[in-house]
Amino acid sequence: MSQTINSNTYGSSSLVQQVHDIVHLNYRLQKQDNHWGIYQKLEINSYVESTIVIPAICLVIALLLKIIISCGVCCCSSKSDDVLTNEKRSNRRAVYLFGFIFFILIAIISDQLIFYGDSIFTNGLHLISDNVDYLLSLFSQLSSDSDRLLNLGYNMTSELESAESNCTDASYAIPYMDEYINYVKEFQSEVSSLSDNLSNADDKYHEYLVDYYQYFLFGFYGLIMFCCVWYALSACFKSKVLANGGTCFSQLFLMVLFVLCTILMIALMLSADFCMDPSDNLLQMLDYNSTTYQSTSYYLTCSGYNPLQNYVSEANYYLNKLNQSVTTLLDTYCQNNSYLVQVVDNIGESKSLLESMQDLLDCSTIRGYYDSIIETGYCADIFQGTYLFWLAFYVAGAALCFVPWFLWGFRLGQIAHETVRAPVDADALILSEDHYVPMAEAMQLSAIVEPSSPPQIKV
Repeated sequence: MSQTINSNTYGSSSLVQQVHDIVHLNYRLQKQDNHWGIYQKLEINSYVESTIVIPAICLVIALLLKIIISCGVCCCSSKSDDVLTNEKRSNRRAVYLFGFIFFILIAIISDQLIFYGDSIFTNGLHLISDNVDYLLSLFSQLSSDSDRLLNLGYNMTSELESAESNCTDASYAIPYMDEYINYVKEFQSEVSSLSDNLSNADDKYHEYLVDYYQYFLFGFYGLIMFCCVWYALSACFKSKVLANGGTCFSQLFLMVLFVLCTILMIALMLSADFCMDPSDNLLQMLDYNSTTYQSTSYYLTCSGYNPLQNYVSEANYYLNKLNQSVTTLLDTYCQNNSYLVQVVDNIGESKSLLESMQDLLDCSTIRGYYDSIIETGYCADIFQGTYLFWLAFYVAGAALCFVPWFLWGFRLGQIAHETVRAPVDADALILSEDHYVPMAEAMQLSAIVEPSSPPQIKV
């Protein structure tokens, strides 16, 4: 008897809803439907394309911002000395210093979101991995039990054939045995298929995500911190070489970082659309006519038709028929037949295995695994962790875009300040209010520009 569980108890989080509400546009900037649109084949259709446009626009804006600031930095770094010595510019060095420190701190603080996101993301990974392992152990147990049932079935077939030598009526029980074995085989085939698919998915899950994602994540974290330290050292030591090197490296790195943020945003939009109604969207990706669809549909709602339990029920039905037939033979025509007695013993063991399999196939248990994997592990923890990664990288990248501007502004203001406050030689030739040239250099320049005696012309 199947129990019914309310499948509408799941509710998407506010964060999922906010990302889901991001407008979906096609390449002509026309609004598209934001409901999940991936079906049986994973391909780039119009729905997937609609999740790319907004992230692509954000990428273009970020790159334009980076280019504008880079051009400003190049203009500042190429100013001549007469501009550097402007006293008004030197008075603004404190503003540049504040901006430099502010954006460095923003980059560092936002980068720390990665640790918080990693704790949530890792919790989701482990939750999914643990529950998948539980399902794999469950399928392994079902497969092992079905193997045992088949062996018992083959033994009972052999014993019935042997009993025919002393009890010809034993042949009437063999058709029940054949039907029983066929249903056990179908059950075993379906369980093996589900187990293999889940095992392959688990292997890919560990290979591409669980085992290596932290190297990738903290690699970007380390590069962001490296840029911040590099800029800080160039400001402390007033090194033009460090400033130039840091600017060049960070600009190349920021291009890669913004591309990563774009990919993460696309993944977030797809995940948010899926997590609005994960059960229906998951079924939408399966073949409606397949046994996998029927089994998944049953365990998502705990109602309707379950092909796995049907196989077990049919096998149990023919096993009872076999038991009745053999018991009747032992009571009438084939009393004390040792082969039939052994068949009865094997029937008892088989019935115990079938009851155990019925318990393992209980919907509430498997539905609990699904809730932990999809609704809690993926749509809650994995989604929130990915969102924090995206936010940390984007904010840190945007902050690092402004750091070179304030770094060069502070550096030029510092040079101007030192130039204005430099002691003036008493013998210096004053050219203007804040421009002077030492007298010795002025004499050398005048000797070059005005020769001591005009050239003589020989007639």
